[in-house]
Formats: sequence, C-alpha cells, structure tokens
Amino acid sequence: MTTEELRLKLNSEFGINPWPETYEVDSDTYAHVCQFVFHQHIHAYTNGRFKQITITVGKNNGILFKNVELLLNII
Repeated sequence: MTTEELRLKLNSEFGINPWPETYEVDSDTYAHVCQFVFHQHIHAYTNGRFKQITITVGKNNGILFKNVELLLNII
C-alpha cells in the first residue's frame, strides 16, 4: 500500500485510541514509506551544500512513521 493508504489505515484503525509501538507491514509498504521519507528530504543541496538529514528508527531497527515503528513482515 502507499504511504497515504497506510496513513488512512492507521487513522481509521486506531483513531484517537492509543496507537501501537510497532506495526507490521509488507515489503512494498515498507519501501513506499522509506521512499516517502527520502522524498521529504530530497533537497539535499541547499545553496550548493549538502544538507544533513535524520531518519529515526525504533528499538527493533524499523523506520518510524507517525511515531509507530514499522516492522517488515517477512513471510
């Protein structure tokens, strides 16, 4: 699923209730989220200089999306 579809799914599934610390996703969804994070920082050049970016990972080394650590579901 796309990043937007994941966002909508999380919002509808958890809404105003407490969100989980981790959430399992398939490899396509994980890849879409990673690509989204990189696109958010696509402006690597600022006035001819490299820009440092920060990507946050959780305690299981999964990327964080909306403060939820995404875990790759390996079948």
